[in-house]
Formats: sequence, C-alpha cells, structure tokens
Amino acid sequence: MVSLNGVNKVKANRILYLDGLRCIAILMVIFYHWHMNHKDYDARIFSTIFKFGFLGVQLFFIVSGFVIAMTLHKCDTIGVFAIKRFARLWPAMFLCSIVTFVIYNLSVGNDGAKAKSYLDFIPSLTFVDPDLYTKIFSLFHIDHKFNWMDGSYWSLWVEVRFYALAAIIYFANKVKFEKNMLIFGTIVLPLYVFAHAVNIHGMYAFLGYFFVAESLPWFLIGVSFYMMHNERKDFVAMALLVVGLVSALLAIFTSRYAHYVDMNQRTMQAIASLSVVLIFFLASQWSVFNRFLSVRAMAIIGAASYSLYLIHQIVGGVLLRYFVNKYHLSGGNISWTAIGITLAEILFAYLVYRTWELPLNKLFISYLVRPAPSTTIKK
Repeated sequence: MVSLNGVNKVKANRILYLDGLRCIAILMVIFYHWHMNHKDYDARIFSTIFKFGFLGVQLFFIVSGFVIAMTLHKCDTIGVFAIKRFARLWPAMFLCSIVTFVIYNLSVGNDGAKAKSYLDFIPSLTFVDPDLYTKIFSLFHIDHKFNWMDGSYWSLWVEVRFYALAAIIYFANKVKFEKNMLIFGTIVLPLYVFAHAVNIHGMYAFLGYFFVAESLPWFLIGVSFYMMHNERKDFVAMALLVVGLVSALLAIFTSRYAHYVDMNQRTMQAIASLSVVLIFFLASQWSVFNRFLSVRAMAIIGAASYSLYLIHQIVGGVLLRYFVNKYHLSGGNISWTAIGITLAEILFAYLVYRTWELPLNKLFISYLVRPAPSTTIKK
C-alpha cells in the first residue's frame, strides 16, 4: 500500500497504526468513564490522568472519517456500502447488547435501580436515537421512555448519520467526493458555530441533528488524513484539515454545551483536542510512533475496540460495584480492581472479535454482496 513515508504496516487488509489509534481511543474512553461514573470510590488515578478521556470518542470519529472515505472508494454502489457497514456494526451490537442487558438486570437489587426493558433493544440494534422511538411510539399511545442499552451507544447514532451523509456525497459524484465534502463542511460548520455563538437554538439543533455538525469537524479531519495517507497533500486535503480543526476549536469556545464552562477549562480542552489531532498526524508521519502503534498488543486491542466499547461501561460498572461491596475495597485497591476488570473486558472483547464479529462479518458480506458482473466479452 502506498503510504506517506513507507512505514504504514498493513496486515490482512488492516492498517495497523489505525488499530493502534483505536487502542489509544478506547483506553481513553474506558478510564474516563471510570473517572466520571465512580468518583464516589475515590479512584484518584482516573481523575488525574483521564480527565479529558472523552476526547477518545473524537479520536474514534477521526479514524471513522479515514475508514469511511477508504471504504467508499472500494464500493461500487451505495447498497454495497450499506451492507458492509451493517456487517461491521450489527453482529457485535447484537451480542454485546444481550450481554449488557443480562448482566445489568441480574445486578438490579434493592438499590432503587430500574431494570432495563426489552424495548431498549430497539434503538441499540437499529443505531437510532432512543428519543425518536419515544416520540414515534407515543403516537400509538405506548408510554415508554426508550434508552440505549448502554449510554455509550450514543456515538453509534452519530456514526450512522455520518455514514449516510458521506455515502450520499460520494455516490452523487465519486470523482469530486473530497471536494464536495469540503464544500459541505464549509457551509455547515460556520453556520453551526455562528448559531451557537448567538444562541439560535433552532439552527444549531437542526444542523446538529441532520448534519452531525457537532462531530463533523472530526470526520472531516479523518477524510483529510485519508487523502494524505494516499500521498494526496493537495489544497483540498489541507483545507479539510484546517476547516475541521478550526471549527472544532471554535465550537469549544462558543458552545453552551461544552464540557466546561470556565474559560481556562475550555482552553485546556482545546489544547487536548489539538493533541488528539497531533497523535493521528504523528502516527502517519513519524516512523517510530507508527511502529509503536503497530505492535501486536496495541493492534489486538484496537481490532477488538468496537466490542470493547459496547460492553465497557455498564458491564464494567456492575463488576466494579460487586467487588467493591463484596470485599469493602477503597482507595488504590479500587483503581487496581478497575484495571483488572478492564483487562478481563479486553480479553472478552477480543474473543468476541475473533469468534463472532469476523465470522459473521464475512458471512453477511458473502451472502449479501453479489460479485460485480464480468465485463469479459465472449467471442
């Protein structure tokens, strides 16, 4: 494969440094959730190191922008693209939703927690916003507040909307895909930032819901890195990077829903966001870092990162509470227990990836994607 500097390792059609980046992203997210969801356990290691771990999701979005651009260029029709995305996402979601449902409901006791409903499988298995289902079902007088099986699944709704937008833009004009993505971004993102700055709620809500404007900068950055990966350092590639990065930074300082209200905290968030982009840049440009990301351990965690993402939060939280209550853990013991649970989840996720995700992915594609008709002319 052609690469920026000849160091991008490829194995079994996987770009290994991307798996290394997925490894970094999932670990950031996992330990951020340990920090946010278990503050009462005083696990200080997580509060000091992973305060900005939520940016792991943004790193995932950059990887997705890269991968979706690459996948689209390998698909002849929008139907093939949709099937490949379904085959990639649905098998793991199906299994991990069941695991999460069972473990969570078994853990519900006398603590006032409410068991999850079977209806909550619907948004999770369709990757669609639960609030949308709540509104639709209310029309039929079904009073149920739909929820994700795990709150972290919200990012899949963002992902599938970007898939749809990218596919429409690509198949409208394959040759001008990147250019049209740039035009799309330079229209949507300034409007989104402006709407937040002057508090036009309807505008930024519309742009966010239908055009994933809040996360679009990260996807555009990923498309830019895909172009540079293929030695396309032209104006469009650079412009996608600049538009995405500038919009992301402006959104941090103008959004009323940023993670931090204090200006100093927002500045720190902006610096952390720049660091996420820098990590990706170094991965593609610096041979030493590229080789580090391509080592087997990181590649394995990265390959299994999707299943790990799906089970890490609720399942991990249930297990941690069990051990804390059973063995009366405190302080550093809680931190080390959380790390042990994370290692167990990594092992489980990798087993799911090898024995469930990969086989079903290949099975779905082999049955649902028909080979392109032969163009050979018989004499």
